Amino acid sequence: PATTPPATTPPATTPPATNELVKPATDEPAPAVKPGGANANKTTNKPKPTPFVNLPAHFDLPINTEQEAKSLGKIKPDSKFLLGVKLISGPEISKSKISFELKANHPQDKKTRQWDVLYKKRESDAGEPVAKFINQGNDFRFQWYPSATEDEDVNYLRNCVVKFEMGSSRDERVLRSPFLIPGFKFGKDNPQVKVDPELDWLPDPKYITTQLGEMNEKQYGKNFFENGVITKKEPVRIAFSDIDYEQMSSILLTADIKSKVKLSAALQLHAVPGQRPKLAKPALIESTTTSLQRNAAILNGNYSKFNATPIANLRKLPNYKSITDPQKRALAAQLKKAADIEKERSVKFSAQKTNSIDKFYDKVIPITISYKLGNREIPLATTTAGK
Repeated sequence: PATTPPATTPPATTPPATNELVKPATDEPAPAVKPGGANANKTTNKPKPTPFVNLPAHFDLPINTEQEAKSLGKIKPDSKFLLGVKLISGPEISKSKISFELKANHPQDKKTRQWDVLYKKRESDAGEPVAKFINQGNDFRFQWYPSATEDEDVNYLRNCVVKFEMGSSRDERVLRSPFLIPGFKFGKDNPQVKVDPELDWLPDPKYITTQLGEMNEKQYGKNFFENGVITKKEPVRIAFSDIDYEQMSSILLTADIKSKVKLSAALQLHAVPGQRPKLAKPALIESTTTSLQRNAAILNGNYSKFNATPIANLRKLPNYKSITDPQKRALAAQLKKAADIEKERSVKFSAQKTNSIDKFYDKVIPITISYKLGNREIPLATTTAGK
């Protein structure tokens, strides 16, 4: 029988860092607040909103040189500080040697700040301006230059990150939104699903990971897996089982990411010890349940016949010529144990179908495809919305 991996707890996610620097602690006591006084309704240590709070989580910037400057959101100005903008690029953004840099190109108008995006085919290049970021007042905008259409690899800009600075405030935005991979779920007549989503301008595949998300027990049944990272060479098998009982079903997940992305999942049965798992098709589930129940009935019938047969009659049979009463009792106990085990298997399997297998139908399997840019984990695609 297949063994059940130990239960593991998915790693806790690290909370995002705040954009405000923490003020150093002082030894001075806090001023007392008198009931009903001027400070009565004030909240102490309330965090201030950052200048970048109104910017969207991601900027989607497909090349369109005919479009006028596109507003990406509002930045709250601060008269004490100038807005700083940096572009985070690196070898992770593509398999080739291209990169991007920002170069300040501020106009004479002091109310407007502008940065050119330089596209470099190799590190030694001076760089070709292909786009620009503009901040005028509190409106942060983006516009492509006509030169952006001369080399399609300019699209790899979408794998970069824009970093904002204003005083002590810091924030970042990714230049692409995660792609929603639809339909990664099992149907009642289809215990196998494969998707081949179109993800354009992938980063270097060696920096991409495919991660299984949390599958809560209430929705999916008890599940156990050791490592949530999925690869073609190292697929993930999620086992589903009642406590202290061998696994009766599992999902095998595979992912292959090269020039394209391929995901697959198969809902499998482990109903018979020693057999390879099979796809959990409705007909197989029904036939397996019937077979287990029939085997239990046969074993129980064999036990009843053997236990009720007088020892004198047993000695007439070739296999029991010299059987003794203690031997008969021991053999009867073995038959009873085998019958009880098979009956338990049939009951457990029926329960497993209800508690686990049936729960997977029409439930999206949570997968997130991400890539590492320095110490950043950036989502490329997800099977679930809102991630």
